[in-house]
Amino acid sequence: MLGFELMLRVSDLRELRYDDVSGDHVVIAQQKTQKVIRVRLTDTAKRIIAARKEANPNHVYILQLDSKRSTGKPVSRSKLHEEISYAGQKLGLNLSTHSMRKSKPTIGYEDGADIAVISKALGHKSLASTLHRRDTGQG
Repeated sequence: MLGFELMLRVSDLRELRYDDVSGDHVVIAQQKTQKVIRVRLTDTAKRIIAARKEANPNHVYILQLDSKRSTGKPVSRSKLHEEISYAGQKLGLNLSTHSMRKSKPTIGYEDGADIAVISKALGHKSLASTLHRRDTGQG
């Protein structure tokens, strides 16, 4: 759910730290582009982050596990994918880490949201990139 709310790439989502939260925003340098982005937190994202922090006050990463091999590290890509796929199966949906990122912008576009705002929220370099991904179904 947090991935849907924030529209981050899985590489950025899994590395998200509590220290990256600043008021009503998350500020990170995207791993793919190194571009610093500021993402507004939805009320749902705020509740998820607050609940995780309360349940795991010593965690550094928002998506951190406490297994013997991963203590102090963010959740692995494979574990995150596994958990998202499992949730999708329970809901009768085909979910993936990428579908989390592209679902909210697609819904927004279909509801008439400004494509320039969507492009900026996704951290795309250009509007043309967003339009290409929308037209080819790449998210």
